[in-house]
Amino acid sequence: MKHIYCYFILIFLFSCTSGNKEKKLQDLSQNPIELKASLLQCDSTIWSTRIVESIDDKIITLGYSSDKIFQVYQLDKNNLKSIGSFGKKGNGPKEFPVAADCYYDSHNKALSIFSRSANIIKCYKVDLSSIENLYHSEIWKTIDIKCAERDGYLWKKIVPLSDSLYIAAGGHFEGNNLLSMLDIKTNRIDKINIQYPDDKNDSPLLIKRSVYMEGALLRRSNSNQFLYCCSNWGNYAEIITMDNLNRPIRRQIITKDYPLYTTAPDGLNGKSLDNTLMGITASVTEQCIYLLPNFLTKKEFLDKAVKRDYPSGYCNILYQFNWDGDFIRSYKLDKPIRNFIVNSSNKYIIGSSIDLNNGEDVFAKFNIKR
Repeated sequence: MKHIYCYFILIFLFSCTSGNKEKKLQDLSQNPIELKASLLQCDSTIWSTRIVESIDDKIITLGYSSDKIFQVYQLDKNNLKSIGSFGKKGNGPKEFPVAADCYYDSHNKALSIFSRSANIIKCYKVDLSSIENLYHSEIWKTIDIKCAERDGYLWKKIVPLSDSLYIAAGGHFEGNNLLSMLDIKTNRIDKINIQYPDDKNDSPLLIKRSVYMEGALLRRSNSNQFLYCCSNWGNYAEIITMDNLNRPIRRQIITKDYPLYTTAPDGLNGKSLDNTLMGITASVTEQCIYLLPNFLTKKEFLDKAVKRDYPSGYCNILYQFNWDGDFIRSYKLDKPIRNFIVNSSNKYIIGSSIDLNNGEDVFAKFNIKR
């Protein structure tokens, strides 16, 4: 009887998502704090400004313009120094053919590097007691995630929970779960009891999978809290909290401009509608969540007749929340950025931007004002 009682308490807590915090981000834009950009001087060729991770005072970017897809830079005041690269392009062991990502575990000082191709996921773990270990793939530990290779499953973003458990955005194409748990010890795939957002769209489950799989999944360091947000279509974001047994106990929506979509002509994918918003870029720290939404609709985003100083993907209003879902403040950046990270102590933002004088990619730093 005690177990049944606890079960219903768990269901009750998970079903209680506070409605008073589900505001649209545009409603929170009043009186933003203005932040001025300092352009970072880089000592070498910038192969890519797509920032995917930060490690203390270092940033990692991802691009496919050179032989190594990950570039590592050291930040020194307003200067960036290239200190190495890793992740060879290719189809061999410890090489990256299509899509790649990485996740830094600050508690254990380890970097997990992921490679994805269809439903094939490869993972390598690097001990970062020395940053030099990144540049020697022969000492990387290979993590076998064979359970993710099953037919009928689709995966995107992956976040490690432990040495054997991983959370992935995705699942079976006929499933209605937003996330899945991958257990590499037992070779199991388990649904996490979190359904797709309630967007009132009656598209088939396969279409919903293709839409909501295209989202960011970010973990609060050393905890069982996660931020999920739509990164391509819609300005939707929520905080997911799990208990010590990795069961979801709270789902807090912090903005719910849902993706607007229908079924594509191929019948296998979602097709965005002209009035859908164009996604959110996010970064998290132990204390805060930062959201950079694109408020353009798809029609506006693609309209080449509109003259803009910056391309459509660059935005300049940043929103800060705590991990309870409370809005803290908004920032107005004097230089629009496309993607970004916030350092672990919430002191500065580094974003990718463009130098309007020559059209070249640059990094911009913004010191955060309280």
